[in-house]
Amino acid sequence: MALVSFEQVSLELGDARIFREVDFNIHDNERICLIGRNGAGKSTLLKLIMGELQADHGEIKTQQSIRISQLEQQLPTNLDQTVLEYVKDGLKELHSLITEYHRLSEQKLSKVELNALENLQHRIDASGGWHID
Repeated sequence: MALVSFEQVSLELGDARIFREVDFNIHDNERICLIGRNGAGKSTLLKLIMGELQADHGEIKTQQSIRISQLEQQLPTNLDQTVLEYVKDGLKELHSLITEYHRLSEQKLSKVELNALENLQHRIDASGGWHID
């Protein structure tokens, strides 16, 4: 099953037709890039995927276990961080999992603790945590 699937999706905003009967899928480990002029619908497409907008017609499906995140186009003006630091702030939960994984992996572990370590590894793997930098 695709992570995200658009089936015959149409959307109009005011008098402007943004999408007409769009079909596409985004699959696991697939990398995509959106390119287009200002006003072409790139941000609108992302809002549809995030569920911030509803399509006029068609169906948008996302895999139940998927977690979708986004970084707004404009960073806060009072930001006293680099962009990388700002993005990492949004991944604090994942960072804490990695920190806990390293802490446990440096110790002699019981069978229960080994299971906990394995669970941590699966959660980090599923979130792409080893590649966040």
